[in-house]
Amino acid sequence: MVWVMLRSVTYCGYDVNISFVVGVTYALSYLFGMMSVIFFAGWIAPKLLRIDLQKEAKELEKSLGDTGEKRQPGQFESFGILRARVYEVSAVEIFNTSVAELEARFQVRVNRVARRGKLLEVTPGLLLRQGYLVALQGKLEHVIAAGGALGDESTQQELMNFVNEERDVVITRADLHGKTVAQARMMLDFKHRYGVYATRVTRLDQEFNLYPQSELHVGDVVRLVGAAEDVKRAADEIGYSLVPSKSVDYVYLGVGLLVGVIIGMASVNIAGVPISLGTGGGCLISGLMFGFLRAKRHTFGNLPASTAQYLRDFGLAVFIVSIGLETGPQALAQIQQYGLMMPALGICAVLFPCMGMLLYGRFVLKMNPVILCGAITGNLTSTPALNGVIDAARSSAPVLGYTVSYAISNVLLTFLGPIIVYTV
Repeated sequence: MVWVMLRSVTYCGYDVNISFVVGVTYALSYLFGMMSVIFFAGWIAPKLLRIDLQKEAKELEKSLGDTGEKRQPGQFESFGILRARVYEVSAVEIFNTSVAELEARFQVRVNRVARRGKLLEVTPGLLLRQGYLVALQGKLEHVIAAGGALGDESTQQELMNFVNEERDVVITRADLHGKTVAQARMMLDFKHRYGVYATRVTRLDQEFNLYPQSELHVGDVVRLVGAAEDVKRAADEIGYSLVPSKSVDYVYLGVGLLVGVIIGMASVNIAGVPISLGTGGGCLISGLMFGFLRAKRHTFGNLPASTAQYLRDFGLAVFIVSIGLETGPQALAQIQQYGLMMPALGICAVLFPCMGMLLYGRFVLKMNPVILCGAITGNLTSTPALNGVIDAARSSAPVLGYTVSYAISNVLLTFLGPIIVYTV
């Protein structure tokens, strides 16, 4: 966006085309600036704070309620989160016990009840009698405890079989915003009401662990696991289900681009100087608006994460190549004239703000150093730097500081970019 505005400017009464200057400067400063923020956030900042980033990440996870063993990518629990068993009611002590009482006592879910080969409608008030077959689901230790109270385990699984589902759900319920995972569990009580468990959560396509003290925001994507009917009811209570699809809503994408171009064409006179967002800024504003609509209603505007990543990478590659083709003839002369000054300016333009953020965040705001390092990468809108911090910390905790700062910085860059250009 700033590149487009700087293609032709007026300086000292002369109309000067400086696109080749900006192109070379942008390419070099971008390269060295990106390397600098990666190096600073993942290595220099922890050294300056005199902390062990991995140790601090573990302490943060413990404060958020982490009690389990951390699994690496590709690893999973061998017995899964939910287990299902079928038992025949034979214990006298359990006769005339209601389904609701059994579920509350043992923290399990009764998914099927059968009598003499026929399924019965499962209701909270249904009384269990001798000879009933009961299909239980829940954590293994809870299912075994409940089964021991019911009677012997049965092998009649064909009649009692039911379908489980794993579904991603976008949180749109306003009263969940800012609530911790523990508070949300108390409010919703999915485990007891529906027999549904949450297994993961992502924010801006970045996954972070479901600790009891982790905060939830509107727009977060939570993965629910349980019986298909129960998962659907739980999903409807907190938001909208993400329907797995690899197709792209090209109409929605095209309308968003058109609106962005129109916004970018509009200009406002400030102190006699016409200022516009340009095509890039207009499309960013349009993307924020259309993304907000998509977050509120996921029945339209599907754009798979892999497609979005491709569009970002391909668009950036085309942009850089176009700059190189246009500025190539003057690039060598520009580098010979200014030498190491442009890489040095790119590094300084990153390190000085990073130092300011580090000092202010740590000593004024008293931020946790792990979250602070993630916030620094978000303020500079650098996802590669975030990945570097995650690798250094061996934890996804830095994502908690990245997401909000990344969104705000993108908006501020759009609005402040033109003002800075025309002011300077």
